[in-house]
Amino acid sequence: MPIRTFLFAPGSNLKVMTKAIQSEADAVILDLEDSVVMAEKAVAREQVANFIKEDIAPENKIKVYVRINSLDTDFCYDDVKILTCPKLTGFFLPKAESAEDISRVDLLIAAVEEAQGISKGQLDLIPIVESAEGVVRAQEIAIASKRVSRLAFGALDYALDLGISISDTGEELIYPRSMLAIAAKVAGKKPPVDCVYANIKNTAGFNMDVGRGKQQGAFGKMIIHPSQIQAVHEAYSPTD
Repeated sequence: MPIRTFLFAPGSNLKVMTKAIQSEADAVILDLEDSVVMAEKAVAREQVANFIKEDIAPENKIKVYVRINSLDTDFCYDDVKILTCPKLTGFFLPKAESAEDISRVDLLIAAVEEAQGISKGQLDLIPIVESAEGVVRAQEIAIASKRVSRLAFGALDYALDLGISISDTGEELIYPRSMLAIAAKVAGKKPPVDCVYANIKNTAGFNMDVGRGKQQGAFGKMIIHPSQIQAVHEAYSPTD
């Protein structure tokens, strides 16, 4: 079954990470970026590294990703160096804006894979496109590395970049969602992963957002709470 749900869990919260890997999500994203304050970045990284190596059993079928910090921080290099291991499925790279960004991270992952004896190209890389520049360059980002399996759309930061609000009906997201889907198709990649929906209490709004993402070319969705899993699975699972 292709990955339909990518459930975020803050790397600074061991309890939430444990619940995430015990959930019915297809994949988890252990987060070191937005959900971790600056002062806790290094401690959270060590906690995530230990969690992956010690607390995730081999029989656990859930895919495990880490959202590392962006390239313009002092944390990105050590995130990749310390967290690369055979149990890891791959990395989400936030604020991806160019082919150069992808090439730099790709080379870094490859060097760590070689140093650790991990098969070359084993780790997946999913760039999160979340700015106007990233949307315009989506195709070059997608083709920058064979390691890139698909793109992901970060709607909240995209709206912040443009100085706009995300409405209940989501018209302002039609263009970037469509652009990512078109770029992925042309690049021969899997369809993009759709953006998170932040209001976990608005079930009706979430369900409509899932439908819009699917209609605009996405496959699967990043989510922030286990209560969102079922609706996404229903939307993206094949019919009888």
